[in-house]
Amino acid sequence: AIVGVELFQDTVSVGSGALVGGTLTFNLTGLADATYSFDAKGYDADGNATALSVAVVITVDSLPPNAPLVTTAAGATNSATITVSRDGDATAATAELFKGGVSVGTAAYNGSGVATFNVPGLVSGNSYTFTAKSFDAALLASPLSAGVTIDYDTVAPADPAISTAAGPTNSATVVVANSGDSSAASAQLFKDGVSFGIVAYDGSGNASFNVTGLVSGTSYTFTAKSRDAAGNLSGLSPAVVIDFDNV
Repeated sequence: AIVGVELFQDTVSVGSGALVGGTLTFNLTGLADATYSFDAKGYDADGNATALSVAVVITVDSLPPNAPLVTTAAGATNSATITVSRDGDATAATAELFKGGVSVGTAAYNGSGVATFNVPGLVSGNSYTFTAKSFDAALLASPLSAGVTIDYDTVAPADPAISTAAGPTNSATVVVANSGDSSAASAQLFKDGVSFGIVAYDGSGNASFNVTGLVSGTSYTFTAKSRDAAGNLSGLSPAVVIDFDNV
């Protein structure tokens, strides 16, 4: 029966002793951050040695990863998805996300070094500050990241109105009004159902489009949508039909 063992670190003996309750613990000091191979031999009461055990390779790691980055843009958003980057530190294996200082959960970094969190329970109209930590394979934690504050908004702006008059015109300018909804940041114009472009509302709540390619003697139907800073889209405006005539 085995009554004692000898431990080897990278083939060099680091100690031996008698088994207590079938085990023996070695406290190794002074190991630098590196990879080491350990194996052992057992001895019976007569000093006969067993063959070497199967080697176990461990990596000593006492250095935490760098602080990550919350890469979701600050400000208005309608998305509950928060992304964290390990900022080029390949030792970071997982990220932990915090909302207002409270842990949301952990997620593994993907091959591009990004961890994605779908955050439940966000309430439209509220602001939330997110921070994160990285953890390496040894579960050492990084410092806390800088905070990023988002303004969560899932409410669509009011439907806009096309203020250009219907009927005959020789002007290629179409004006869209935000219907008095100051949350609307820009207008998207559609000509016969096809998007023509996006223009920001001015201080008066109007967005002007200079529509190219109009052919004299042709009628066109225009509609529009509003978009707020969070990316929410309104419904479609009532249609306005113009008869373009510049002859």
